[in-house]
Amino acid sequence: LDALTKTPGLVMDWISIKEQLPNLCENVLCLGFDNQIFIGYLDKISMSFYWYSTEMDHIECLKEYEPITYWMPLPKPPEELQ
Repeated sequence: LDALTKTPGLVMDWISIKEQLPNLCENVLCLGFDNQIFIGYLDKISMSFYWYSTEMDHIECLKEYEPITYWMPLPKPPEELQ
C-alpha cells in the first residue's frame, strides 16, 4: 500500500463514509477503526460493507466485526491487463 500511495501521478486519498459512500457493489479499500485495511464492497440490498476473508473461505459482514470509517477506490490494473 505504501508503494501505491507514493506512486507519482496516482491520487489515493481516504474518503470518509460520512462524506461519501462508494458505488454499490464496487470493490474498494476499506479502513476500519483499528486502522486495518480490507478490500470490500457496499452491498446494495443490506447497505452494509462486506469484505473478502482469506482465512475462512467466505464473505464476512464488516458491519458486525469492523465498522468502516474511510474508503478509497482500488487502483486500475496495468494497461496491458485491461
